[in-house]
Amino acid sequence: MVPYPRHPETDKTIEGYRLPFWDELTQLALKAQESLPQLLTLGWDIAATRDGVMLVETNITYDVSILQIAHQRGLKDELLNALTQQECRIH
Repeated sequence: MVPYPRHPETDKTIEGYRLPFWDELTQLALKAQESLPQLLTLGWDIAATRDGVMLVETNITYDVSILQIAHQRGLKDELLNALTQQECRIH
C-alpha cells in the first residue's frame, strides 16, 4: 500500500481534496450517533447529493481495518480509549 497524492489514471489531485458538504456530513453523523447513545460505535453511510446530505444506513460492524490501512497504523488503543471515555459519560 502506497499513498497517491494524484490519481494514477486520471492524474486528478487526491491529496488535500475537500469533500463537498463536509461540515454537513460530519454534523449529520454526529446527530445520528447521538440518537443511539447505547451503541458506542457505528459505521455510518452518508451520501452527498446535489441537494445536500442523506443518511443511507448504519452498520454495527464495519471495516475498521481500512481505517488502519489509510492511517498506516493500528487504531485499537485509540478505539478502546474512546469507548472507555464514552462509557464513563453514559454511566
